[in-house]
Amino acid sequence: IRLLLVIAQNYPTRDPSRSTLNPVRLSSHTRFDMETDMKLELAQAIFQSKDLVDAVFGHLVNLRKAEEYVEKLIAQGRVSVKQPKVSDDAVDARTAILSASEAAQGYQLGQSRSDDSYVWSWTDICTDDGSVKFLNDIIQGCLSDAHTKNLFVVPFDTTHAFPLAYGRREDMRPDFILLPKDKMFDALYHNFSVILSPGELRTSDASDSLLQVSRYNRVTNLTQPGRRFVISMAFTGPTVTLVRTDQSGMEYCTFDITSSGGAINFIRVLVGFAIASEQDLGLDPNVISKMKKCHATVSTLQSEDPYLSEDDWLSESEEPVDAPPKRVELVARTAEAIYCRRSATDTAPVHYKILGLIYNASSICGRGVQTYVAQKEGTNGSRLLALKRSWQENKCLDSEQRIHRLARDGGVTNVLLANEIYRSYVDGREDTTLYNIRNFAEGAAETLGVENRTLVYLEFDLKRPMRYFWSLQDFVMAIADAMEGHKFLVEKKILHRDISENNVVLALNPSESSRGYLIDLDMATDYNYEEQGTTPYMAISVLKGGNHGVREDLESFFYVIFLFFFSFRGPLPQGVLREAHENGYTKKLGDKGAAYRTHILLWPELMQQWSHGSFSAIADSKRGFFEDTTEVEKAFQQRAVNGWDNEYESMAHLFPPIYNMFVTDSSVPSHDSFIGILRDWLKRFPVPPAGRNSCPFHNGKDQLV
Repeated sequence: IRLLLVIAQNYPTRDPSRSTLNPVRLSSHTRFDMETDMKLELAQAIFQSKDLVDAVFGHLVNLRKAEEYVEKLIAQGRVSVKQPKVSDDAVDARTAILSASEAAQGYQLGQSRSDDSYVWSWTDICTDDGSVKFLNDIIQGCLSDAHTKNLFVVPFDTTHAFPLAYGRREDMRPDFILLPKDKMFDALYHNFSVILSPGELRTSDASDSLLQVSRYNRVTNLTQPGRRFVISMAFTGPTVTLVRTDQSGMEYCTFDITSSGGAINFIRVLVGFAIASEQDLGLDPNVISKMKKCHATVSTLQSEDPYLSEDDWLSESEEPVDAPPKRVELVARTAEAIYCRRSATDTAPVHYKILGLIYNASSICGRGVQTYVAQKEGTNGSRLLALKRSWQENKCLDSEQRIHRLARDGGVTNVLLANEIYRSYVDGREDTTLYNIRNFAEGAAETLGVENRTLVYLEFDLKRPMRYFWSLQDFVMAIADAMEGHKFLVEKKILHRDISENNVVLALNPSESSRGYLIDLDMATDYNYEEQGTTPYMAISVLKGGNHGVREDLESFFYVIFLFFFSFRGPLPQGVLREAHENGYTKKLGDKGAAYRTHILLWPELMQQWSHGSFSAIADSKRGFFEDTTEVEKAFQQRAVNGWDNEYESMAHLFPPIYNMFVTDSSVPSHDSFIGILRDWLKRFPVPPAGRNSCPFHNGKDQLV
């Protein structure tokens, strides 16, 4: 059990809901945006932990073993030790090693013991062109080939971005990566979905190195199925920074490898990386993965072009872009099965066969939601399910299960409720960030002021993601039905508090009793008025720090409808939607990728700003825009020529009454008035214009809507 030897970093005060926000798929993700988001995600969640080396690698390389390795390296001439103002011949190596071990132990115990009695000099210390050789030579000097599992390697392609970064607009490429030694020289494995650890090499500015490896960790966590945490390393001169990120934030420690304690810790880190298992390095043993060949298009370094991949294992988090013509073949890590247990002692876990990834909002710090299309073994094999994996704040765990039970017992309709809820267990313990991953004592969350999160799986019936809407009528029916579900929740004294495009799903076919369903009760509460939500869809008063009530949820529905027209040009072609339905909505649809890119739009720059920055600034931006009716009308006219020109007349009858209800009218909006506007519109425009209905279903001879 670890001592609480941590020092909080001076980052901005965290917005209360920032760590639980869903990322906005359609907004820009420049390097600046990503770093801004990371600083907000990690506010008050970055800690300098002096015992991190021992916490991460202590079970693999203890101090006594590290002493033996250092002794071997001295004998091999890879490192030498001397005392200032004393001749080299006068230094007793064994005494120096013991001093180094004591210094390392004192450092991890938080002692401020002087560490300058010996100076350690390394042969071929890290340089731009020799970092990997330096690291691997030390590992091979300590370990036999038979005992070495992993080694470091420089990414082969130095002119293009490192593949499979999920559409981020930046030229990200780690300086070195850790791979199994039998895969390190296979270029197919040089991508974010496969690496065991990323690394960074800088000549100066250790703080920038910390931010850079955090970016690598964030994308590694996003790209790989079943990541519990990511460990990485950065070099800045003789200074090493070891970083571990999980869904509660970041821990790091720094040490100088020329100092006594730093020399020992350096060996523990390198040997630890070399002999660690995938589980030691953060992969979840309950998620069984496989390697699958795919193709990806990567951008040229220093360009403004984002990455793009169109393969079926990727999530819907990617941006629609015109990728540069650099297509590569890769091997990607994909989830094959997930095992869920009902208790720590459950010897017969429930086996879910994974068919693909349908939603991915993984990040560092926060819920890190990933949703898979799955089939449960031992049941009807043709029934498709959605298996949601998320890290929930401990204080919300019991509340979430109670909310689901309360809604189900109350007969709430048009809300997608969990069929099963599991907590994850690793090594016989409930999988939590602070007590299982970081191994702190119970009560550490209160002492540190950090969210403790537990990994939870929820099983749902599969529904259709919003981007696969068939027509404008299909979308409006779905919103009206989802609002009916919200009304039922409110009648049961349950407030959703996270209305967004991502949290409304559509029926799989027109024969279902409801066309739309409200999902994601993670933030639902029985009228606890803390501010929560997804920033572009949050009510202005909530962004300003006001109470979050029913009216604020209704205002979020208003933003869902408004932003819909700025997110899509129109429905996908009927053939693409038919293929998506047949494949459980998990695929990028192969050669239909071009259709997908023309279907989805990036938001205008003003609306992209509603995803980044302070809540107060977002509130001011929203208020300024919506209170200017001329600007709103101008925005809609511009959007009409980008795919909605055939529906402009119907749009003109749909949006203005909703806009007036929230912006110009003094009366308080209600479910009935809002739903009434949508139902009246559907009566006036029951079918789409010619060529604007992509529903793949027919009732014998006529196409359904």
